[in-house]
Amino acid sequence: MGFGQPNPRADFDEAKRLMSNQQFRSAISAFELLKTDPQFGVYAHFFEGLCYSKNADYEKAINNWKVIVDKYPNWREQDEVFYWLTLAYFELKKYDAAFHFLDRYNAYAKDIDFSSSVINKYCLDLSISDLLNLNKVNPNYRQLSLILVRKLINGKDLVGYLPLVKELKSKYNFTNENLNNGSLKDEYASSYAIALTLPFMFDSLGNPNTVIRNKVIIDFYQGMLYGQSILKSEGIQLNFYDFDTQKSQIVTDSLLPYLSKADLIVGPLYAGPISRVKSLSISDSINIINPFTNNEEFIEDNPFAFIFKPKSKTVALKLAEFVAESDTNKNVVIFYQNARDSISGKVYLDFLEEKGFNICGFKHLDENTSKLLLDDWIETKRVYYTKNDADSVSKILGRKIIYAAEVVDYLIDQETGKWLVAYEDKFIFPKDSINHMFIATESSTVINNLLGALVNRDENMSVYGYGNWFFDQMVNYDLLQKLNVKLAVDDFIAKESLKYRQFRDDFISKFYESPSSYHELGYEFIMFIGGKLNEHGKYFQNSLNMNLMEGYLMQGNWYPGTRDNQVVPIIEMQDFKLKRVN
Repeated sequence: MGFGQPNPRADFDEAKRLMSNQQFRSAISAFELLKTDPQFGVYAHFFEGLCYSKNADYEKAINNWKVIVDKYPNWREQDEVFYWLTLAYFELKKYDAAFHFLDRYNAYAKDIDFSSSVINKYCLDLSISDLLNLNKVNPNYRQLSLILVRKLINGKDLVGYLPLVKELKSKYNFTNENLNNGSLKDEYASSYAIALTLPFMFDSLGNPNTVIRNKVIIDFYQGMLYGQSILKSEGIQLNFYDFDTQKSQIVTDSLLPYLSKADLIVGPLYAGPISRVKSLSISDSINIINPFTNNEEFIEDNPFAFIFKPKSKTVALKLAEFVAESDTNKNVVIFYQNARDSISGKVYLDFLEEKGFNICGFKHLDENTSKLLLDDWIETKRVYYTKNDADSVSKILGRKIIYAAEVVDYLIDQETGKWLVAYEDKFIFPKDSINHMFIATESSTVINNLLGALVNRDENMSVYGYGNWFFDQMVNYDLLQKLNVKLAVDDFIAKESLKYRQFRDDFISKFYESPSSYHELGYEFIMFIGGKLNEHGKYFQNSLNMNLMEGYLMQGNWYPGTRDNQVVPIIEMQDFKLKRVN
């Protein structure tokens, strides 16, 4: 070989040396001169693409690699080209092209680990909308589906996507551990520290009034203790640490150093203590759950806060959904007593109005105005008829015509001169002008006044409400049964069930008293908590999103992307027994 004669091998080695020394611009120039060489041209395109990629000039890198795809389709290193094209397109956020070349790369290599890692790197922060589109076009990537499902179960609109979530969960056998959002890992322990931040008011128990008011807390706590003993027999160890907040913000502040060591905080129940414990919950990533409230303020702005019951809006919405599917009486009037009730009433109104129901009224009532309404609804006026008119009206179903017994009782119509021989007592407010009532209050006086009016008028009306009126001694039980009232009752227990009878009998044998509703709530609550901690560790929230969890006494728990329970039983009296109808 003579002096100055081209030496492609030497030039190629020099270009690679420059690239190895990260002299990428010089290397690019060297590779550029080799592109037409029959032996080293394909390599020159490949390595020049790598140099551009190292300089983050992905468009020029892609141009080089696509030359290989088009001009050298049988090159033995084609899988490497697809690998780098995949990465380059992901860097440019050109996801359709990226997945196209990822498919082509997998046709050669079938590298599941690479697919998962690259998808996790570039798709983790995409929106739900983008992920839905990508998953629809690329349905066979497990990691892509996993990212999508995690986003859905932590989003606000999970209910609409539940069929897709269940489909993907089944397809890829996702476990609840898989579905953790990544920032909160399941933390399992042999026992769990449960901090009870309740207003025990231990210092005031010498006062009989405090003892009476505090029976709710004591019964609830005793129900928890009973559940704790059962869980312990099953190998689930929950250690209770009692902190008496005394309803005081200052007292709660003094408890915070101790609460920071808890795995879970139960309560608090009052505004001052709640604000202090909320800050600790957020800063130290400690789950808190309130077993009593329906107030959504407890869970606002705190991803670690949950309420055991449905919030008030959820109760109203679930009742409205049931009504929309099952009731044909569409002339609706809604009564409410206070601001909280008005919010529930508005949720009910908005949903039914959207479904085509006719909203005839949205009215505020208190104990006095409900009595006035009762008087107005039962007030009648007497209407007189001629013989022909009376005979015609009497044939109408439900109309009650009274004929005069003697001629001396006849009247004469002053305008027509005709004899009026019969009469009818008609309500000033026409019957059945309203055939659907939602009573958004738990005031027994308001409830009795409204129901009493309906019974006196013999109305064919659908009546709905919330709260267990059937167990309120101040509400007229006969009225509830006659009117076939349906109620949304978040803590409904089928007292005739075998599991309840067993619970009641065991409780009596241990404590020598029948369980109150708060004993039942405490037991149900801690059995739910204990089961979740045992199965999923201290950060059990992701497991709440997936499936309905059957209750121990009550009707169950379900948190599909929410932090309040979405199970809202609707009950009515059937054959003198309370039955769930939804």
